[in-house]
Amino acid sequence: MYTSLGTISSAAVRYGTTFASLDEAKHNILVVCIALLHALNEIQERWHLSSLDVLVQAEQHLRDLLRAECFSSSKSASLPDDATLVSILYAVWQWLHELAMSACRQIHEHVMHVPGVSRLVVWLQAHFSTTNNVPSASEVDTMTAIVLSYTEKDIPLSSALNHRIQRSMHYPINLKPFDATVQLQPAAAMVTAGCLPPTSLKSPQSMPTSPTARVHWQSSLASLSQNVLYNVRDQLRAELAATVGGTDICIVKFNRHDCHTELQLSCGAHAATKVLPGLYRTVRASSPIPLDRAIYFEMSVDHHATSCCIGLSPQALPCNALVGTQKHTIGVYSKSGMILAHSVQIPVPGLACSVTTTPSTYGLLVHRSISTTIPEAHCIQVLFSRFAGGEMAVSELCEVLVPATLELFPTVTLDSMHHTILSRFAPSDLIVPWELWTQCIAWQYPAIYTLDGTLWSARAEDTT
Repeated sequence: MYTSLGTISSAAVRYGTTFASLDEAKHNILVVCIALLHALNEIQERWHLSSLDVLVQAEQHLRDLLRAECFSSSKSASLPDDATLVSILYAVWQWLHELAMSACRQIHEHVMHVPGVSRLVVWLQAHFSTTNNVPSASEVDTMTAIVLSYTEKDIPLSSALNHRIQRSMHYPINLKPFDATVQLQPAAAMVTAGCLPPTSLKSPQSMPTSPTARVHWQSSLASLSQNVLYNVRDQLRAELAATVGGTDICIVKFNRHDCHTELQLSCGAHAATKVLPGLYRTVRASSPIPLDRAIYFEMSVDHHATSCCIGLSPQALPCNALVGTQKHTIGVYSKSGMILAHSVQIPVPGLACSVTTTPSTYGLLVHRSISTTIPEAHCIQVLFSRFAGGEMAVSELCEVLVPATLELFPTVTLDSMHHTILSRFAPSDLIVPWELWTQCIAWQYPAIYTLDGTLWSARAEDTT
């Protein structure tokens, strides 16, 4: 009995001593923190720096806590020690949390004002936010179903209602009422009404308003399959050249970023069509003419009445200008057969597209070399040809001097609407046989390549 009372008494003494030591430690910690904050403020004043508001607020808050602690210690007899300690620790913890959050916010504001940091943060967010690109597993196709039965009703419509509906539609549709039984997909059938994803309404107002814009949109929709086939063909060509020949070829097509907005590119950007009225609309190829290599490419015109100009131009030529009418450009005009080279015009009757009623194919044999007379210039030799009905007309050799740093691209300028120009930059796309070139000056070049880097033809003595 006496042992138990002595043990309890000693424990009570140790408990009181512990709380007394905790009060002293808390008092000392507050004093040290106040001294540190005061020292930081003095250092900022001596360095003539603007004092942070968070430091001043922190010092004032610590002084308030110290006064509250002194006031509470004077009334320690009326308040239990454990309640006072818990409340003070909670207040200190809450203040430290607010201090840390305020300091982080101010540091973030100062860091974001550093040049380049905001751009780096945006790039990191875009680089690491890959979760948004992953489709959600809960998204299902609720707009597609299998039709089990379909029965049309023989109910006539009034002429006024029929005319009103047809006027709002862009395609001819069947206006008869019908009864249909459909079967939803298994995944879509399990989705409840509350979990259905939001759908957007489709109306005639979502279609282009003007007739020319609708023609442009419908033609681009109709050429979707052709674009897919041409893109697959180009990819297979590149893979075949890499696996069989061990070479990397460049797929050359019309450049979508260097094309007039009123030109529509189809067939995987290998064909160009003018769909809106205007004078001259120009598009360039995606690869320039290389140096010290004879390059041959073709452009097919679908109709003999097509008004276009085919040639070479730099990127400085505007997309609403005619190739051959400005400096450092050259081209052949299909309607008159005139070769245009800035201020020079050379008539070649055999190059006119109107002399025959069959579609024509224009070929350009281009060779770029360093000029022997002007070291800082390059000499561009161009040979124009026109192939139609098994016959070919060839012009004389034309030469143009351009700066050595200026790149020239195969260029097409269209003047007539709804006529298509098909580019042929790969060897398998060329339709003019090599035998027809033996009578021309093509023998001057040991080897002739296409624009994708593939050897088209070479002399026998150079290949052995």
